[in-house]
Amino acid sequence: MEGASYVEHFYQTLGEDWFDFQEIYKRMVQRYDNAHFVEVGSWKGRSSVFMAVEIINSGRNIRFDCVDTWEGSVEHITISDVINKKLYATFMANIQPVKNIINPIRLKSVDASKCYTNGSLDFVFIDASHEYRDIKNDILCWMPKVKKGGVFAGHDVYAPGVSTALQEVLLGKYRVEGNSFVVYL
Repeated sequence: MEGASYVEHFYQTLGEDWFDFQEIYKRMVQRYDNAHFVEVGSWKGRSSVFMAVEIINSGRNIRFDCVDTWEGSVEHITISDVINKKLYATFMANIQPVKNIINPIRLKSVDASKCYTNGSLDFVFIDASHEYRDIKNDILCWMPKVKKGGVFAGHDVYAPGVSTALQEVLLGKYRVEGNSFVVYL
């Protein structure tokens, strides 16, 4: 990305303020070059555009995929963009200024994980469904995709489904940072 100019962050202007893992994303961009990142659960793109701006401003070569159905999860069924099936359109409009950095993959998480070979990704961040069975499947499907020396992380560590799945599958092999979990492989 030689010659790229500096881009101001604009994530604060997008959607709900659920994004609180900026430091993890900054650290991952600083940690890697010639890398491949995947965000599982991108909602309206607030965290996605933050990561994209960090990638642009770093000048590093990082491929960034955003995986989501853009149909919402169980906890979102009463939200207008979900009811009106406009979540994907909202995401696409929000990422417009950095769309050349973001590769949207519109699939269910487990199905999307099959698009990647084991040990092929440098960083995966899970922030999709918080239902126990879903997050457990996300951990089991996505963690093997991260290469040795990579990082597997996710959000909402205190949500009941997430915390139960983490304790069951990762057996305390993760660090808690704010409301996120981080596993260095």
